[in-house]
Amino acid sequence: WRWLTGSASYLENRFFYRHSDKESSQGEAFPELVDGSVPAPESVPIRPDIIQAEEGEVEYGWRGDFSHVTAGSGVFAAGGRLTRVKLDSEIVLDGPWIRYVYDQNDSRPDPSQKYIVLLPDFVNSSFRSEGLRAASYAEHALSLGDSFTLTPGIRYDWDGITSESLWSPRVSANWAIDPRTRL
Repeated sequence: WRWLTGSASYLENRFFYRHSDKESSQGEAFPELVDGSVPAPESVPIRPDIIQAEEGEVEYGWRGDFSHVTAGSGVFAAGGRLTRVKLDSEIVLDGPWIRYVYDQNDSRPDPSQKYIVLLPDFVNSSFRSEGLRAASYAEHALSLGDSFTLTPGIRYDWDGITSESLWSPRVSANWAIDPRTRL
């Protein structure tokens, strides 16, 4: 919904809903355990569904933006966003799993060891939470000549799930090199 608030300004409101569900599982096949020849698929030993993950996220909310063209061709913009988020995640490992693919952050008792052993006690997890998230911003685009625009601003974010807040100063620049190219 866009509302013209004056000859040089408007207010825009959006209401939204987002839903995401993901399910995944991993298993392994062991074709090297079949007598040295290319095995038939049905004869290859497998371990299906070693690790399973389910993730769900639901978000609905409102976003409002106000823009006003100022004297001198500048544009002031401010806005906010308020959302309700519900998160649901579960990871289940069905038993010890030896992995030969890992990165430098994986813990190994011996650094020369070329594998890690994942254990359910350290992998299995369940997380469910819901809360509000809010954000607001303000910025002012300043035209400096015919081809350069500088836009300083600030943004504030608050997350009710983690109880964290963050102030973020921002700046962007736009230079019209020629009528078809901007940097």
